[in-house]
Amino acid sequence: MPNRVKQILDNFDFGETFYLVDGDYRTPAQGWSTSDATGPLDLYMQANPGYVFYTPGGATGPSTPYSTDSAAIQAAIDAQVDFRGDVLYFTPGAYLPTTALVLNVPDSRWMGSRRRRGQSATITATLTNQFGPTGAADSMEFAHLRFVPLTAGILFGRATAGCDNWWMHDFTYDARGITASTGTIFMKDTGACLNTTIEDFTYLSNTAIGPLVQIAAASITGRVQRFWHCHTANTLVTSLYETISGGAGASGWTIGPGHVQIGAGGVITQWGAQIDMTAAGTNATMLDITASVAGATAALGWEAATGVAGEGDLVRCTVALIAGGSATVGAGGGSAVFGTT
Repeated sequence: MPNRVKQILDNFDFGETFYLVDGDYRTPAQGWSTSDATGPLDLYMQANPGYVFYTPGGATGPSTPYSTDSAAIQAAIDAQVDFRGDVLYFTPGAYLPTTALVLNVPDSRWMGSRRRRGQSATITATLTNQFGPTGAADSMEFAHLRFVPLTAGILFGRATAGCDNWWMHDFTYDARGITASTGTIFMKDTGACLNTTIEDFTYLSNTAIGPLVQIAAASITGRVQRFWHCHTANTLVTSLYETISGGAGASGWTIGPGHVQIGAGGVITQWGAQIDMTAAGTNATMLDITASVAGATAALGWEAATGVAGEGDLVRCTVALIAGGSATVGAGGGSAVFGTT
C-alpha cells in the first residue's frame, strides 16, 4: 500500500463533512457570493459540491438556498449517514434556528472551528427543546461551538431513552442577559440516557437560571468536568446538577473538577440538588470543585437533606478566602465545603 494512502487511512476517524454557511457570513458588499464565483460561499461550494447548506445572504450561490437556518441545519442532518462519523461543520456565523431540530444520526459530530475558547459559530435557541434527539442519536459529539439559551427554555431536551455515549467538549454555554427563570437549562433528561460526558467548557451567567444539567429519568453514569463557571450577578439556587421527580434512578454521576468564579453581586446557593434517591449509596459526587469568596453561601455544595443518607457527597471541594484569612486549608487558601445530602 502506498505510504500516503496508508497515512490517510490510519488517520481516518470520520466520514463526510457537511458545511453550514450562515446568511450573515459576509455582507453583499464584501462579496458573499459574486458573479466571478470568488466569494466565500462560492469557494465553499466549489470545494465541496453537494455538501454545503446555507441561507440567503445577499446574492445567492449557484444552488438554491434554504429559507431559514432551521431548514438548512435540518437538511444537513438528514443528509448524514448513520454510524459513519459524519461531521456537521458550522462555519463562522450566528445561527438562529426557529423550529426544533431533530437529531437522529448516530455517531454524528457537530463542530465549529477548532478553538477551545472564543468560538466563532454561535447557535441561539428560539424555543424550548431546541435540539430534540431521538433514541437513535447515540455517540454524538459536540465541540467548538457557542450555545445561547432561550429564557425558560431547554437547549438539549433528551426526551427519549437511548441517547447514549454523548461527548460535549470545548464549548461555551453563554446565558448572560437571559431573563431570570429556573426553567432555563442546558440539558434535561426525561428519557434515560447512559454515559454522558460534558467537559472542558465555559459557563457564563448573570441571572437566576436553572441548573446546567437536570435529570428526570434513570440516566446512569455521567461526567461534568474541567469547567469554568463565571456567575456575576443575581442568585443561582442550583447551578450545576439536579435530579427532580422521575430521576430517582439516576446514579453514577461525577461533577468536577471545576472552578466557580462568583463576583459583582452574584450568589450561588448550592452546586447540586437531589430528590429522594433509590439507595443509601452515593448517587452523585461533587469532586475537586473550587469557588471564589464573593457570593459563596453556607449551603454551597448539596442541598439540605431531603432523601436517603449518602445520596450525594463532596470530595476535596473548597471555597476561597480573602487573602490573609485563616482556614482549614491554610492562610489565604480555602475553607473546605461540607454540604448536606
